[in-house]
Amino acid sequence: MVNTYSVSEIFRNTVKELLPNLRESKAFWNFFGILAFPCLLDKKTDKTLISRQIVAKCEGKEAMLLEKENSKNYSAQKFLIRFSKSILPIRWSKWSFVDHECRMIEECFFGQDLRQAINNERNGIWKNEKQVYLQNGKEVTPKRQQSYLAINYKEANDLMAKAGITLARELGKYMNKRSVRTFQIIMKNMPDAKEIAKSVKDSERQLNLLHTIETDYRPLYKPVARSARIYSFGQSMVSLERSIRKTLMNGYTEFDIRSSQLAIASRIWNIPSVVTYLKNPDNNIWTDLTNDFGISRDESKDIFKTCLYSTMFGAMKGTIKNDLSPLGIDNAFDKFIENEVISELWYKRNERFKQIRHDCGVKNVFGQWIPIGPKITLRSALAQETQAFELFLLKDVINLAISEDGKQSFQIILWQHDGFTVKFRHKERKTFWTECIKATAQKTFDKFDVPTILECTDL
Repeated sequence: MVNTYSVSEIFRNTVKELLPNLRESKAFWNFFGILAFPCLLDKKTDKTLISRQIVAKCEGKEAMLLEKENSKNYSAQKFLIRFSKSILPIRWSKWSFVDHECRMIEECFFGQDLRQAINNERNGIWKNEKQVYLQNGKEVTPKRQQSYLAINYKEANDLMAKAGITLARELGKYMNKRSVRTFQIIMKNMPDAKEIAKSVKDSERQLNLLHTIETDYRPLYKPVARSARIYSFGQSMVSLERSIRKTLMNGYTEFDIRSSQLAIASRIWNIPSVVTYLKNPDNNIWTDLTNDFGISRDESKDIFKTCLYSTMFGAMKGTIKNDLSPLGIDNAFDKFIENEVISELWYKRNERFKQIRHDCGVKNVFGQWIPIGPKITLRSALAQETQAFELFLLKDVINLAISEDGKQSFQIILWQHDGFTVKFRHKERKTFWTECIKATAQKTFDKFDVPTILECTDL
């Protein structure tokens, strides 16, 4: 992947002087960019996350991770050691396969002069100076940008061809075909998005993301090992905080499966009480939880959403207690688990664990057998089963979008696992196609007895 993150020439030359061993190593420059302008932070500690996939991408070896025979041969640790010894001293945490935790940067010894240069660049002190690519120092030009985007497009599609599920492969191929021009038009909303970003809690990260998007605004997608989902190939607007993404995507329509994970669990884990609960349109799990805790929905929904997903994907009591800690409420876990829906979900989840352990694995909705063992934990198998069903529920919508590609109807321009964003070709046909998309999804939901609906919001 060509890293199209751009900086001022003054900044890059300053870094070269302060870190002479960087020379022109693309891998080291890529990794330095992650340290200096992080876009992926741990929600609890705000420390920079450096997964195996991220490090492999810096080295241009991401394809190895999708190949069974080569995946075990790739070591991110070796790269980190080389970088720390020869470029810049860093300390990183351990990673845990069992707990689904990747490495984090514990400390990065930038030094005063380098830190000041990073701050100057981030704050736009040199924004009117000559702009170059951080990775290679070449000047940013339209022709060069087009060339780099073409390289990344080909690499993303090559990776997508390795997706193990046909539907994921077809979805990824469709998403990667979206026109660059579609996202050029969206860039007119960038000034407003930046203003919103300055006021959010993790403003530094959001501004870093927006800068990345400015130079590489078309999202590309890739598959990952041990998941039916497709993920962003590099940083994109998919990773933005909702209020910022909403501002950037102003004028488009967002569709989401209502309470998707809860609805899926009620179906594949056979929880009749939760099915009944979800079929009542007046019920809302987020509203009920905020009422249980006596707090506002705005300040708690993201926390409760994390806890619900953690519960579904096998997290233990200690993890969920930690996830609830930002609420600052005594006995938060007890309050959470006392909710009738959550309590039933917790019980059925443990029953599902027992069944998967007994069967030594689980078959997903696409007929793939997911064996538990050294590389796939119980929690991972549980998550893979659910994620596959999530994609399956939108299969007819995906097929509709593919069949309408190139026609004067609509196109999906952003994919978010249990939802997506749509651009309608003609405003006068928007209502027709909105109802068509919702009806197509509902037909699938009803056919497989999943108690949910496809909601839509104009951004």
